Amino acid sequence: MIKLVHLLCVPEHEREVNSVKCLEQLEPEIKYIKHVNPPYKEKPPVKTCHRPHAVTHRQGQRGQLWCGHYGAFLAHKRAVIEEFDADFLMICECDCQITIPHLDFINEVKEACQFIEQENISYLSFGNNEPNIKYSSGKFTVTPDIFKTHCILFPKKTKDFLINSFNNAPWDNIDFFYNRIFRDRKIAISNQQLAVQVGESLIDIKIKL
Repeated sequence: MIKLVHLLCVPEHEREVNSVKCLEQLEPEIKYIKHVNPPYKEKPPVKTCHRPHAVTHRQGQRGQLWCGHYGAFLAHKRAVIEEFDADFLMICECDCQITIPHLDFINEVKEACQFIEQENISYLSFGNNEPNIKYSSGKFTVTPDIFKTHCILFPKKTKDFLINSFNNAPWDNIDFFYNRIFRDRKIAISNQQLAVQVGESLIDIKIKL
């Protein structure tokens, strides 16, 4: 079974309404679950951060970590701890929309699951557009880093590792966090960008498309 957890923040916002309309159409082939995580507004914890000197209360300069980053970290953590009872767990963020017809996307996800099993992949993204890597000739490319987490997939074999990492490893911007904990494991991206971010990001405070 493939289970999708949709991380919502302000469900009445247009971008999140549109994202829900898009992703809920993946049922019943992919089980769809919504998590509502209200915006985190306190200053993030410094002592448990991988980059404590970068932590600030409100949105700061590039490279700094503020409440939006910690809220995203907690949302991913909750999804993994509460919902990882499937063969594959997909996490989609609140601004995620797929770029191809739904049935085609479902088939691509199923192919990704096979690729993960065959190539011993621990973490895969459908939303990356990496201009600086050499893509493989197939549908997926093994890469050292993933920098977009709005549509990602984990196999069940990573469940205990992920839970332990979320509970014990220092927190960070969520893509940095995943890249750090998966440094010694194989990760991959789809060669075609199958999901994009649409609307104004609550973390970056800018329109994404």
